[in-house]
Amino acid sequence: LGCGKDAIAGLVRVANNSHMPSEELQAVRKHAGIFPYATIDARGHILDAFLEIPQLARSVSVPGQVESCVNILRNILLQSAAEGATDVSGNELLVRYVDTFLPRASAAEPDKSED
Repeated sequence: LGCGKDAIAGLVRVANNSHMPSEELQAVRKHAGIFPYATIDARGHILDAFLEIPQLARSVSVPGQVESCVNILRNILLQSAAEGATDVSGNELLVRYVDTFLPRASAAEPDKSED
């Protein structure tokens, strides 16, 4: 994805796996700066390789079988940009995003286990 004639706004890879060209990506980022990199894994390889995926800043992989994977990817990248999270790994970005859906206990709510 381009943004002007010399700038890279981001790179999205759609593939049958969640492999990441980490050495090549780091080399390009030395010249172009830290731009978002995303993989949409169409076959679900991410589920088997989640812990082995290189943890590079502003790089994230999402499973492509999820109907809303493009929305999830967009929201994760927007969240990371809003937080200025240029050094946060993709796994942490994904966990932070999923965490926003989890219910939170409120100080105003009584603990139901005390009944």
